[in-house]
Amino acid sequence: MNKYWLPAACLLVVCSSVAVAQGWQNQTVPAPSVKPKTAAPPAAVQRVASSPPPTSSGQSLQVQVQFLVRTSLMALNDANRSGNYTVLRDLAAPSFREKNSAADLAHIFTEMRRARLDLSMAAIMAPELDEQPSLDGERRLRLKGYYATEPNRVVFDLIYESVGGHWLLNGISISTRPSRAAAGGPGPVAK
Repeated sequence: MNKYWLPAACLLVVCSSVAVAQGWQNQTVPAPSVKPKTAAPPAAVQRVASSPPPTSSGQSLQVQVQFLVRTSLMALNDANRSGNYTVLRDLAAPSFREKNSAADLAHIFTEMRRARLDLSMAAIMAPELDEQPSLDGERRLRLKGYYATEPNRVVFDLIYESVGGHWLLNGISISTRPSRAAAGGPGPVAK
């Protein structure tokens, strides 16, 4: 399994055999040599970081989580399909934009584009969460889960920071793993 991690400075993408929806071919994506970087959030982010996570009231939380996951994966999918990472970058948090140019993102996702990893299922399927949405020590929202696609699941680990009352993408991890049905049991836990 190959991993790329880009929290604010790097974007994590893990791609293994890709065969998620009809018509996909099994391909392996080699990992680029991207090292994780850590940086303190800028002062502007620190001022608004007190924003609460999405509401915890039943369906409202579910709808908000689906919206965040769906829009993030669709933005990445569109960037990969077009080769233009400007919109993905512009929709992300300021700290992410400061660390990553559109050209940097295009370079990071070269192999993912070559493998033609199609994330369009995010537009029509509901994500499954592995954990409840949570805030880290820097008040960033973390959403971890998967899309139950066959024969491989698309696993995500997304981090958002609150800017101006909106949750903006700060880091993303994407991987594929065999589904329980294809593997004959539970798949490995994405970390």
